[in-house]
Amino acid sequence: MRVALFEEQRPQRRFTAARAAFLAWAHGGPGDRLMTAAITRPQQASRAFAAELLAPQAFIRTRAANRLLSDPAIQDIAQLLDAPAGAVKYQAQNAHIRVVASHGWGL
Repeated sequence: MRVALFEEQRPQRRFTAARAAFLAWAHGGPGDRLMTAAITRPQQASRAFAAELLAPQAFIRTRAANRLLSDPAIQDIAQLLDAPAGAVKYQAQNAHIRVVASHGWGL
């Protein structure tokens, strides 16, 4: 398998590589594949696979107090996992953890 990655940020490169691995495994056999932002089942599945691989919901739950996370907490988790913050946020939301903006947090 050969993958060309164009992202500059390491977390996003890791996410894209995980998506590519999923698509290669799921759609094995010879041939070229193009990974896109299209909303097809394989593309959605590749994003879900990469998100769970890099930002497991079970781990995110351990960091959420009362099923709640602030934006800075999302950033901290993303940095700890070397994962895109967007993936961590979506994983949290899919795990029914409420994500709140940092302004006004703790007041």
